Parts: sequence; C-alpha cells; structure tokens
Amino acid sequence: MKRLPVILILCALSFSAPSQNLWESLMLWLKSRSVVDSSYIYQRPACFSVDGNFNRQSYSTTMSMNYDINTKSLGYADSVWVRGKSVMEFDGKVRNGIGFGIGYGNLGLGYGINLGADDKASRTFNFAIRAHKWGIGISYYGLNSYAYNEVTIADDTSRYYGNYLRLSNSPCNIYRVGLDAYWSLNRSKFAYTSAYKCSMVQRRSAGSMLISGNVHLTGMTCAEDDEIFNNSGIRSYMFLQASAGVGYSHNFVFFHRDPTGPKDKGLSNLTLNATIFALLSVNNTFIATPVQAGSNNIVLSCPISPNASGSLALAYSLSRWYFSLQYSHNLYYFRSDSGLTAADLKQGDNLRDLDFSTLIMNWKLMAMAVFNF
Repeated sequence: MKRLPVILILCALSFSAPSQNLWESLMLWLKSRSVVDSSYIYQRPACFSVDGNFNRQSYSTTMSMNYDINTKSLGYADSVWVRGKSVMEFDGKVRNGIGFGIGYGNLGLGYGINLGADDKASRTFNFAIRAHKWGIGISYYGLNSYAYNEVTIADDTSRYYGNYLRLSNSPCNIYRVGLDAYWSLNRSKFAYTSAYKCSMVQRRSAGSMLISGNVHLTGMTCAEDDEIFNNSGIRSYMFLQASAGVGYSHNFVFFHRDPTGPKDKGLSNLTLNATIFALLSVNNTFIATPVQAGSNNIVLSCPISPNASGSLALAYSLSRWYFSLQYSHNLYYFRSDSGLTAADLKQGDNLRDLDFSTLIMNWKLMAMAVFNF
C-alpha cells in the first residue's frame, strides 16, 4: 500500500500525448481550463497547494448470522436441531485524526493518521482527481478495533437455551480500499468540487444530478489465536462490493466577491453544499479464510443490496486561503442468500440453513485549511 502514490502518479502520466514530453503533457492537462458558464463558476488559476485537517470519525461494523445447530455439537447427548444466532460487532468509538495533503489544480494526494495509543496502526491514504464535471478517487482506510461476538442458542424457554459473549483478546484490524467516481450532468453551471476542493468557486447557487459508481473492499482480521474468530471457524472476512447509482447535489452561495488583483487577491466566497446518493451494489462477493490450515477460501456471490451516502460542506474562500468544514455519512449493506448449507461455508455437519448480513456505517467530521501558492 506504501507504493500506491507512485503507481497513481504513473497512471496519471499515461494520459500524455505520445508526441510530447510526458511531464509537459501532464502540466498542460492540469493547467487547462474547463469550459463553464463564467457567470456561475470562477476558476482559480492552476497552482500548487498544501492543506491540513483535523477530523473526528466513527467506523462501525455489525455482522449477523442465523443458523440451525445440532445440540450434539453443544455437548448434549441427544441430537436436536435448534435455532442459533451470532452477532459480531466492532466498536464504533469516535476517533480523532489529523491529515496532510498536497495538490496541483484538480489533483490531490493525502495522508492521515488517527491519534491515540490504540490507533498506532491506523492510517489513511487518498489520491483524487476532482474536476467540475467528473472526478475519481482511490482511498485506503485502516484502523484497529476490539470486537465482541454474542451467540444465542434457542429461545429462553428451551432446555438448550444459552447466551454467550466473547470479546477479542487484542484489537482486530479493519481496512477499507475504495475506488469512487462521479459524473455531473449540469457541467456548465455547477461545480461539485467548490465546497470540497479549492480549484473552483461557485459564484451563484446551482445544483445538478450526479451519476456515481464505486468499488469497495472491506476486510476484517483478528489474531490467529483469537477465540472470537476461531470459534466461528473463520479467521478473516472480506466483502467486495461494486455499486452504481444516482444522486443530487446543490451549492447554496451566501455571498461572492470576485478577485481584484493577482493570485486571487480580494476573492471572498461562502458556499454550502448538500449532497445525497442512493446506490445499488450490483456485485457483492463474500470472501472468508477458514481457521483450518490448508482449507480453500470461502467465496460466495450474494444478492443485490442498497447503499446510501450523504454529505454537507461549508466552504469559505479568502484570496489564496480556503477553509472547509465537511461532514459525510455512509451506509453499506451486505446480505447472503438464505438457506446456505454448512458446506457453503465449509463448516461441519453440525450447522445448516445459514444466512448472514453485514451493516457498515461510517461518519466523518473534518475541518480543513488550504493555502494556494
């Protein structure tokens, strides 16, 4: 993952025309101005920028599994099938973090860390190209999180009833790798990036429908000797989702003053952006690694599921400075087909009629300051 920025820069260079020097072609592309309605959008001259941010965020994951279990596997002498349920949760505590970034025009590269003794391995990386009509970004987010697994067997009126709570012995590792893209339909009058990136400024209020697509890989791994996973027969989980959908975004401009001198001297603007997306995951793949050594990974294709995301951002531009307060909220849902057999999940004959679901929720509040050279 440390090589990701280098790979991304090389990919960006591939856009260059064969007849020109790669670096000159890249700079020409970055400096080119978009065709927009100048009465609605002001474009800053392309320049280098640095930014810093402080953020607070929460990342929670809940995995539920329902199944029939044979009482013999629970230590009873008789063989009876009873219903069981397992709910595993990773703590959604609020974490504080700081981040830094560099950019040129619509191009940006960022790195961040979470603060706190339990979050030494928590890191974020992101690379994005955000233009007024389209954008694409690659991101990585990793954190350490304790987990607990509550198992309920039968109902409380049954002689086989049991309720067990297991905690992870050490923090588990959760990571998320994402590729996100958007396309704006009102490209001449609406600048989606004006409240998130300082390259464009919205002069007058406007909105647009957006088309969005993303691919996300979420993984969860605990220590090999941790009972919270070993008791389920699984060492690690991964969820791969490919989603597509539509949304709407609107910029509300409270005031705007055009620059009166070079390097945006005199520029002043306050804009609020509100955005919402509704998406369907058209590809859902569940991948798990069994505890038993030598066993093949479990790979299941799961039904289409809904996802949603929304954000608010308040941006203030003042000459070469840019300040933004941003809030985002994301919901990702994942479920299996019903009636899975023990063989589908490579469990023993003591389980049958399985189904599972996963809900991932993430919110983030970030304050950012940017200076344009």
